[in-house]
Amino acid sequence: VDTKEMLFPPSHNRKLHPELKKPQESVLKHLSLLHQFQGETSTLPRPVDPYGGQEWLPHHVCHHCPGAAWACHLGLNLVADQIIQDMRQLAASVVQTMQPTDDDAGFQPDDIVIHLRLGDALKGHHDEHIGLLPHRTYTGLIQKAIGEMKKQNVTTPMIRSIGIVTQSFDKANVRAFDRSDETLHKSKAVADDLVAFLQEVFPHVPTIQIHNEEPPLLSFARLTTARIASICGASTFCTLPVLATLGPARGYLFRGEKHSPWAVHTILQHPERLESFKVPRLANHVIDKLTVEDILHWLRNQLPIGEEIIDKAPIIRNSPSVKREDEKIIVDGGLSGSIRG
Repeated sequence: VDTKEMLFPPSHNRKLHPELKKPQESVLKHLSLLHQFQGETSTLPRPVDPYGGQEWLPHHVCHHCPGAAWACHLGLNLVADQIIQDMRQLAASVVQTMQPTDDDAGFQPDDIVIHLRLGDALKGHHDEHIGLLPHRTYTGLIQKAIGEMKKQNVTTPMIRSIGIVTQSFDKANVRAFDRSDETLHKSKAVADDLVAFLQEVFPHVPTIQIHNEEPPLLSFARLTTARIASICGASTFCTLPVLATLGPARGYLFRGEKHSPWAVHTILQHPERLESFKVPRLANHVIDKLTVEDILHWLRNQLPIGEEIIDKAPIIRNSPSVKREDEKIIVDGGLSGSIRG
């Protein structure tokens, strides 16, 4: 498949190209990962040394990923630096290829990009390690990113746009198990409410929009090119592009038990631009039983304090009515980032 055609389908509305319907396979096939694995005897530069000074081989990556590669504890960390380079090359290609024209706005990076996992994150068939994060998680991290830029004596730009990357609300463009009317309705309601909440907290930001009809590779590029902050919630889709975020922008990654644990080493290597964070999350099997009104009430009223999985009533453990002045988002095991809004 021609790279340009793959990234930018020929139809004007850029519907999903067949090769982009499975984003994980697309990354492995079309980025330059596979050229790293061209022989059992080839060796790669390694950021960690699990073999006591011996050169590690490509099959060691698979050895440390016996299950899902995106949740492996070590293997992908061995090629993290190369993955970051690939993600940045992808983002550069998107920016260069999708220049604005008289008929098309082209690719416009956002100042803030949030990845919001919906669909199966709202259903009870999956494990409890996915779900939703309080809305104040995102507003707190945005404010924290601005504060970090000020500490580095970086001229803080005005926030002109906030983009929310998520899946389509069109039944024809989502996975089969996400096509129920209830799942699509809840997904849209959650995304729309996050937009409304962000508008309330940041009323002077002119553009707050949902990006949910872009091919996955464009979503990756959007997360990597955020100008101020890129936020990866309870999902593995956003781990790789957020790791590639370019300073002085900040990349924030939710740290759960099964959310790309291999990435922690890379995060710790780049404290100038990457941080992990912990907040409570509402477990998907609980969300599955709640009304839309109850879900939105939790999103707006649960403070991002602590790191528990909320899997039973009462679902609100800390609310603005009992907010203390010293409440913080937990970042990398410490307390950081005042909660406001």
